[in-house]
Amino acid sequence: MEIKTREAIKEKQTIEYCKSCGLPTDYCEYGQCTKNKILEHNEVSETNKLDSKLNASLKIDETQITQGSAQKKHEESNSTKKKKIKQNVITIKVESRARRKNVTVVIGLELFDIQLSEAAKKFAKQFSCGASVVKGTNGKPDHIDVQGDFDITIAEFILKIYPNVEPNNIVIKT
Repeated sequence: MEIKTREAIKEKQTIEYCKSCGLPTDYCEYGQCTKNKILEHNEVSETNKLDSKLNASLKIDETQITQGSAQKKHEESNSTKKKKIKQNVITIKVESRARRKNVTVVIGLELFDIQLSEAAKKFAKQFSCGASVVKGTNGKPDHIDVQGDFDITIAEFILKIYPNVEPNNIVIKT
């Protein structure tokens, strides 16, 4: 292990900072500085280094954008020809309410011919909490709100009570 002397520790490093964004010049490309501001405030030699880096990154970005737009056009043409197949998936997610309160939202039970009102009653009984059926508005599906954070336990409970639901049909969003 190398031990530094006091003189070596007391030596200060000199770091050049950008006058416009306040970051070291090495990090100007990541800050709020634009190419024009860098040209105005820094030396020409440093900007030549940054120019080569910026040009290389811009070329890469342009090729990615053109390839991405071509793929989107191709996908859009394919999607108009094919009809979207709606999969039967139950989505479980936990939404936060005021303060430290959570609500577990269960969406998609009706796709498996499960009555939402009966399922809400079973959830309320099993987890000793409030559960209610919320009618969907503006094209949103009907869902069940369960008071509390029960994402994994509700998934296990659904698999236990309803045998026609398979484990790969349940999605838990965090």
